[in-house]
Amino acid sequence: MRLVFRLLRSLGSALGPNGLALFFFLLLVGIAYEGIYNRLHPRIDVKTVHDGSVQLKLVDVPVVTEKVVTKTITDPTARLAADRLLKENEDLKKKVTQLSISLANSVTTGGVELGGIVAQVPTADGTVYEYRDYQLDAKYTTKDFGYTLTQSFIVVNTVNVDKDGNRSGLTGLFQKTPSGLVNIPVETTNIITDSQIPHWFVSPRIQGGIGYDNGTGAIIGLQWFKRGKSKANEDIPVAILTPSIFLSKERKELDVLPISFNVGSTKHVPLTNIWVSPFLGKQTLGVALSATF
Repeated sequence: MRLVFRLLRSLGSALGPNGLALFFFLLLVGIAYEGIYNRLHPRIDVKTVHDGSVQLKLVDVPVVTEKVVTKTITDPTARLAADRLLKENEDLKKKVTQLSISLANSVTTGGVELGGIVAQVPTADGTVYEYRDYQLDAKYTTKDFGYTLTQSFIVVNTVNVDKDGNRSGLTGLFQKTPSGLVNIPVETTNIITDSQIPHWFVSPRIQGGIGYDNGTGAIIGLQWFKRGKSKANEDIPVAILTPSIFLSKERKELDVLPISFNVGSTKHVPLTNIWVSPFLGKQTLGVALSATF
């Protein structure tokens, strides 16, 4: 905390009362903008993984919505079917975290000789030919043809996890016939919510530490644009375009940290909030070691 107070005191002496007030005003505006914008315009980043006939769509949102379906599914009929099912879940006040869409085509061919017709019924309009098997009940005359097709299917879904911990799923479609189950090939798209996909986001934080160019000084910045899995320090490996101020006995100057790397986001590092950054001034180039608050 002492370091924070010292940095704030140095920042106040460099900017003056009005400049310091403007600094914190911009910080508050950034935080408010982050919350309002993310609520009104939730980002939808998609990671696509292909595994044979299965396509996995990982989306970095907590709930599957119509917007998610629109962004991940290209077939308009499949989108309509998914939206209807989402509406049913909404009516039941249920939140959808995984959606599976499978497309399949079943083609059955066959024929029968007239001598194999089950029944021939003479009528005033002509003979009615009837044919029946386990799924088809058909009637034919010289004037018209009618049929009733009855088929039974079994849909089996599995949810699985690969060796890297990624969730996915398989869908099997089978038709029930007198000779057993007939496997019908399907193409499946699994939409799975995953809030841990790396993405760019706005999250203002004060970044302060020690900088060195031709001498040593304090550096204070407003980190705002970063990329990571979440807002936790250990999940953010990089931030960019951080405006900053370099404070030393020799100079007080506005600088920028074009890119900052959080070495604490790497494995086997005990601390999670250690940032290394180059910084650029009007005529200087230096390096900074800092933390965020």
